[in-house]
Parts: sequence; C-alpha cells; structure tokens
Amino acid sequence: MIQFPPFVLPYFGSGLVTAAVAGYAYRDLQRRDGDETVLSLTVVMLSATVWILSRSFQYLVTDETSKVVFATVVWFGWGGAVMGLLFFALSYTGRADVLTRRTVGTLLLPIVGGLLFAVTNEFHGLLWTGEFRHQNGLYVYVTDTEPAHLVSLLYHNTVVLYSVFLLVKYSFDSAKLYRRQTIAVVLGSTTPLILGSLYLFDAIPFVPRFLDLTPIGIGIAGLCFSYAIFRYRMLDLVPIARRTAWDEVDDAIVTIDDDNRVLDANVAARHLFTANDYVGIQATAFFDSVPNATLERYENTAEAETQLAVQLDGEKRYFSLSISPIERGSRRRRGRVVVLRDITGIKRREEELDLLRQVQSRVLRHNIRNELTAIRGHAKHVADDVEDEHAERLRTALDASDDLLSITRKTRLVEDVVDGDGTPAEYDLRDVVDDAIETIGNRYPTVTFDVDGPGSRPIEADTRLEIVIVNLLENAAEHNDSTDPRVSVRLTDDDPTLTIADNGPGIPEYELAVLEDERETSLEHGSGIGLWLVTWIVDRSSATLEFHTSPDGTEAVLRFG
Repeated sequence: MIQFPPFVLPYFGSGLVTAAVAGYAYRDLQRRDGDETVLSLTVVMLSATVWILSRSFQYLVTDETSKVVFATVVWFGWGGAVMGLLFFALSYTGRADVLTRRTVGTLLLPIVGGLLFAVTNEFHGLLWTGEFRHQNGLYVYVTDTEPAHLVSLLYHNTVVLYSVFLLVKYSFDSAKLYRRQTIAVVLGSTTPLILGSLYLFDAIPFVPRFLDLTPIGIGIAGLCFSYAIFRYRMLDLVPIARRTAWDEVDDAIVTIDDDNRVLDANVAARHLFTANDYVGIQATAFFDSVPNATLERYENTAEAETQLAVQLDGEKRYFSLSISPIERGSRRRRGRVVVLRDITGIKRREEELDLLRQVQSRVLRHNIRNELTAIRGHAKHVADDVEDEHAERLRTALDASDDLLSITRKTRLVEDVVDGDGTPAEYDLRDVVDDAIETIGNRYPTVTFDVDGPGSRPIEADTRLEIVIVNLLENAAEHNDSTDPRVSVRLTDDDPTLTIADNGPGIPEYELAVLEDERETSLEHGSGIGLWLVTWIVDRSSATLEFHTSPDGTEAVLRFG
C-alpha cells in the first residue's frame, strides 16, 4: 500500500532541484571533457537526489521490508554526497593533487564500511534499531541511533566540516566573484548537516521524531548551488587556486616571518634548496643548502633587488634576488617574500653579446679601418698618375673605400649610443639644425637648403641629436638626382616638430620596411646603418620619426615629446 503524507511534496520538490542541478552539471561535464570540479559536483547532486528520493519513498510505502530497504539506500546517497563534496572542495581550491589512489582509498574505507553495515544492519543492529508504528495517522519507521551510527556520523560530519573549512579559507584570499561563489556553496553544504544532526538527536521542537528535515536542507543546498552556477557562473569561472599557481611558478619563492623563520616555500624553492621539512626552520639554515649564496647578508633586509652568482652541481648559476615586505592592516611588517629567478641563460647571452660587440668593434675600428685607409691611400696615389680608363676604375674603388670607412665611423657611433646612459640634454633645436646644414652643405655644394621656423626652440633630447639631423640631411642630399636638388627644413614652435623634405627619388620601400619590422633578413636588408642609428637615437630622445614618400620626394617628420 501507499500513503501520501503532505510533507512528501516538498521532499520531491527538493529532489527535483538537485536532479536538475545534477543534469545540468552532467551536460556541462560532457562539454568540459571530464573536469574534476564539475564531475565532483555532479556526484554531489546525484547522490543528494538518491538521498532525498529514498527518504521520500520510505514515507510513501507502508510495508516494513520496503521501508527498511529505502532506509538503507539513504546511506548510499549520504556517503556519495559527503565524499563528492570533499572532492569538489579539493578540486575547487586547487588541492586535487592530494587525491592519490592511496588517499582516496583511505578516505572511502569508512564510507564503504558504513554501507556494508547498513546493508547488513538487520542482522546486527549496530547502526540503528527500528520500530514500526502508527503515528499522526501514518505508518512510520522510527529508528534509534546506535554506537556505530554515531561513529559514522562523526566521520561524515568531519568530512563536511573540513570541506567547508577549505572553501572558507580559500574565500578569504579570493576575488569578490569567487568569494560569493564560495559563500553560496558553504551555505548549501552546512544546511543539511545542521538539520540532519538535529534530526538524529531529536532536537527540533514541534517536529515529530519520525520526520526527517534533512531532505529539505538538501533542497536548500541545491538552490544555493544553482545560485552559484547561474548567478556567479561557478562552472564557467572555476578559479585556478593560488596554491596551484604558486607551485607552478618556475621562480623560487619563500615567505619568511619577522623572526626569520620559513613559513612557506613553493616547489621550485624546495627543489633549489633541497628542503623537505622546512616550515619553522631558520631562513639561514634553509638557504645554507646552496653554497656561496651569501643570503645571510640579507637576514634583516626588508627590501632588496640584486643578483647572485652561485655554484650548483659544479656549474656557475646566476639568480636575480628580490626581497619584498609583507604588510597587513596597519602596514606593520609581518614578514618578507624572497624570490629567486634563474637568469643564467640571460647572463650567458649578455656575455656572448658583449664579447661579440667587443670583437666587432675591435675589427671595425682597427683592422678594417686601418686596412681600408692603406688601400685608399695607395689607390689615390696611383689615380693621380693614371689618365686612361683605369682612372675611372680607381675612382670607383676610392668611392667604395670611402663608403666602407663611413660605415666604420657610424658603427663606432652605434657603439657609443648603445653604451650611453641615455640621459637627455637641453638643446636649442634651431642651432643644431643650422650647424648640421652647414656641415652637409659643405659636402654637397650643388644642393640648395631652405630653412623656415623660429630663431630659437629649446628642447630636451639625447646627447647625439645632431647625428640624427646630419644623417637625415645627408640622406636627403646624397640621393637627390633632381636637376635642381633642394632640401627644405621646417621647424615649428608650439609643438616641436622638425620636417626635412627633398625633391629626390625618395627612400626605397625596402629600407623603410626593414625599420618597421625592426629586423633584417637575408632577403631584405638596408643598404647601411645610418637609418638604424637615427632610429635608436630618436627612441632615446622620447621622440618619433615618420617617413612619407611620394613621386615628388621624401619627407622625414621628427616630433619631440
């Protein structure tokens, strides 16, 4: 026979909520290809549905065997929901890595034992003893809790409380959105625990002993989880916990309190300093495992930025060291964070580049320049005595040697720019322009230079600003094959801008493409380093340089910030 107590309707309503959440989570699980957090949430809601329905049918049926069977099935739903909540909390807070096979087996052992006791309870009565009676017009199965039930209850509630602890602890250091997700989950997790405990100890006033309100609490849990899912996008925005990020960082990170005791260290730090039982030991003892690290000198240093060179496994390694204070509330220092970043590869690359620069500089400044000077001197001496067709070839050789000597000079300037500290200086831009025009005008007497602008314009720029203007003027004059070569220089007053325009053929596209890509390839390269030199100095002057080419010539626009 079947009976229909009215309180079963809210029970089924609760079951409908948890079943809907389980179905939604399962559908999302298919899309996420087995996400651990979503999987554990599915287990929680599915087990909660089993719990609610088994308790509901226990009230609906009237035969004794069915009531005992449904009372037993409640344990399956209870155990699955509790363990699912633990796995959910561990996954949500980034601690799922602790779930090894051995750990999972240990955690499930009491649950499996409780299920076996529940199935065989009719033979030993260690979990509960029951009595069938008519009460309030219903045929009910009233149970009394036995010692094994109390032990199982203690374990289940401990697991729930630990899961809640993990979620609450994580919420303190989380963003607002994740904190709100956590609040909803914690509220949903604790409500069934409270109502279930009150039911077992018959501590709910005005409620009959046989009436279990735990399914109502589970329904509230389903609503809370639904709120977190749909209002705060819990399944879409599951946080990557700080602990996971902390341990995945390649840099060695160590936190130290004001008494110079190690509070925590990530995986990289523990590997570097070969420390296992490290919490609470003195920082000097922790760092001593790396010889010659000399970190003891920073024992009382609140902040530092430096570099260290140490010997590790017979190899010289370089690290950048950063020490920062930890401050809370009143800004009183609570400790320090020590970060060590391995920069060995960077340092070796710097050493290689410095060696290459020195070799190139020495070769260009001495060997090539000296040999070119000798070649040019001999070629000029021969050219003065030759008047036939060989004289033209000698003049071509002299021009080529002049070009190469110019490249060596510009290379030397590039080295000066790279080695310079980049400190700006004050200039009168008009004076620099006039001096540069005088220099280039003497080299190219057939080119007409026009200057328009204020008589004085102070600016701040790199100390090698004149090199920029000389190169731009030289580029405008040298390649100008017009019948009437002209270079126009315009200087504005309000917004410091220098424009150099010519009526020549313009800068080739491949030259500009190389500058825009900021690299040279085997198929595309500039004909010289003059424009590179200009670009680097302009960057150090907090200025910008643009080129506009057209059939009528080229326009270089230099704007100062």
